[in-house]
Amino acid sequence: MEINLEQLAENCDVSLAKATSALIFRSGGAIFGSLFAGKLLNLVEPHSVLISSVFAAAMIMEGCNYATNIWFIYLFFTLMGCLVGFIQVSALLLIRLLFKETAGPWLQSSALTFQLGCVTFPILKDTLSFHLMYHILAVLMALISLYIFSTKKAIIPKLQSPSLRTPGGDAEVQEGSSMGGEGEKSFGRGDVISAFCLFFLGGLIVETTTYLESYIEDVGASVDSDDALVALTSTSLLAQMITLYLQQDASTGSMVTYFISCAAAGLVCQLPPLIWSASSTTALWVTIFGTGLFFGPCWGLVFDVWDRFTAEPTAWGSALLNLGLQGGCGFYASGAYWVWSQRGWPRVLLCSNALAFAAAAACTLALLTVPPGSRKAVAATAAAAARRPSLLGELVLPPAPAGWAKAPARQHHNKKWGSNSVMGEALLGPVVLSRGGTS
Repeated sequence: MEINLEQLAENCDVSLAKATSALIFRSGGAIFGSLFAGKLLNLVEPHSVLISSVFAAAMIMEGCNYATNIWFIYLFFTLMGCLVGFIQVSALLLIRLLFKETAGPWLQSSALTFQLGCVTFPILKDTLSFHLMYHILAVLMALISLYIFSTKKAIIPKLQSPSLRTPGGDAEVQEGSSMGGEGEKSFGRGDVISAFCLFFLGGLIVETTTYLESYIEDVGASVDSDDALVALTSTSLLAQMITLYLQQDASTGSMVTYFISCAAAGLVCQLPPLIWSASSTTALWVTIFGTGLFFGPCWGLVFDVWDRFTAEPTAWGSALLNLGLQGGCGFYASGAYWVWSQRGWPRVLLCSNALAFAAAAACTLALLTVPPGSRKAVAATAAAAARRPSLLGELVLPPAPAGWAKAPARQHHNKKWGSNSVMGEALLGPVVLSRGGTS
């Protein structure tokens, strides 16, 4: 929706500067959604939240076709932000629950889908009319929600199984589970630092994809804005795919070093238009390709690094991470454009991107201050990787939150969904349930 912000502004007959406020509304909704998801996911399994949120998002996408008033745009952005908060927190938590020690590459894969969307969306924007594109996207999202629903019979019984509970009753579950609950520390230093890192990375990609066209027009560069956007997102996607391959079996220290190196290189790539002419075609293409080439690895690695510097998956930890991401997407990006509009200097975009790369590198370096006892056990990770022939092998789940077992809704779901479905087993493979999250 951010990429179409200029088109949405034209539909409502308002300026882009006024429509930019929609990003703040979106971030406000995302903050509420993330905070509420942190509480909700201690009571409801993430799979159910994911299904309903994706379907509701499809309805919002369809509603964008009929928005001719800026207040409807603000409303849709607020609701979409809230739903994105639900979707991302649920997905992060579900991945870490299902894959546990080997969750890192899967978290990177989920980030890869974000990049895939960033590549696909500009192509659709360039080839389809605005209304047709949003009709298609709404239908696709509805179909995705139905696909997720088809796996429900397989996943929910596994998340609710009594075998996930540790001996000793509810008190022991409350004290021993790291998923959150009353009396527990539900997030750690690694979650907080990673959230700040995503604040800057999220702001970087949103401000670049949203305002790149305006930048090109303001500086008078001889570059097609649609081609530039496709080049940026395609390069970023390719770089992240390569990183996903290279990341396997990499040590935590190597990943931190690679992240900081890519962030530093991305910062340097913002300099050519600042040093030479802002309208220079060559300088702008260097910045576009360089930003995509070095942003992609940073975007993928930050989720894996977060997983390594947090001991166990928690609902509040996932919510905090998404809180940082959504805050950056709205407040950081819109703040940069506000400074741009006040000063009348389009190169504020480049300075803001450089600052985001530098801050992300500093946050990742700060993760090294996380105590070893608060990190994921390296030995357990290595042992898990050794005994699994592939990431689609057996899955090990940690103890479920006490709230999931107690909530009346859980009893209703157990009666409704029953045992595993054949389709679910085919999709997920065998899942080994064990006490205490060890196999």
